[in-house]
Amino acid sequence: MYNIEHTKNTLVGGSARIRGVSGGERKRVSIAEMMISKGSICCWDNTTRGLDSSTALDFVKSLRVFTDIYKLPTLVSLYQASESIYALFDKVLVIDQGRQVYFGPASEARGYFEALGFTHKPRQTTPDYLTGCTDHWERDFEEGVDPTTMPGTAEDLERIYKSSTTFRKMKDDKDAYKTEVTRDSTARDHFRQAVLDNKHPFTPKTSVYSIPFHQQVIALFKRQFRLKMQDWFILATSWTTTMLIAILVGTLFFNLPQTSAGAFTRGLHPFKYKINHRRRIIHSNGFQRPSSLRRSRNNINGSTHHK
Repeated sequence: MYNIEHTKNTLVGGSARIRGVSGGERKRVSIAEMMISKGSICCWDNTTRGLDSSTALDFVKSLRVFTDIYKLPTLVSLYQASESIYALFDKVLVIDQGRQVYFGPASEARGYFEALGFTHKPRQTTPDYLTGCTDHWERDFEEGVDPTTMPGTAEDLERIYKSSTTFRKMKDDKDAYKTEVTRDSTARDHFRQAVLDNKHPFTPKTSVYSIPFHQQVIALFKRQFRLKMQDWFILATSWTTTMLIAILVGTLFFNLPQTSAGAFTRGLHPFKYKINHRRRIIHSNGFQRPSSLRRSRNNINGSTHHK
């Protein structure tokens, strides 16, 4: 579905040192990683940005299938969604300056704003039409409608929505769902039992993880090892550099006398290294007396000497 099978042996990249996959392929890798996470609620923030129109439509279709099969809520925010993508959603939320001006069925959103008096624009996609109704410079009203009687601010749109039948219907649906969950605890018990069954036998029941600590360490070790082996050149270079530095430092102790003078020399090398290392840290952190403080003290001393 994501058309990234050819990149399975390629680093994701994204840095100046590693080119990696392209921008669209990197976006699809993140999408695939999200879809296999087994989340109870999936939130997608502007996921289609950087994808072409056909790939974006296929992605939203996969979210539709994913939602229908697993019965999970999916929250999506999209940038310039097409009409085909918009038709796949059940409900839509319109926000104006942080205020909820509409939340309800996606198929009824356009008719709701047209009923308020906004101009009917059949050639404009529904997402653009809904966002245009919240834009002071883009909104248009029907002929014969007095603009002074129309909602001009986000507060007015919110007040009208809360007094509408759509708002009451959404509130009734929410209350009915809460009542059903409170009355019938079978689904909740099944969910809890499924979570417990999915856990490893050595995992505590109160733990939020499905596997014990030692298996988490093993999994992270395998993951890091695979990441390092993918970039074997940098790994080999770091190991070679470490061995060369170790050999160079070891030559400082080569053929030192076995007398007390040799003992003094052996202790002097680590001491020199420690002093130089500390000086570099102090210099890099800027632990020096400010010049303004030195000048102020010189001025004080100079004025005292003058007296």
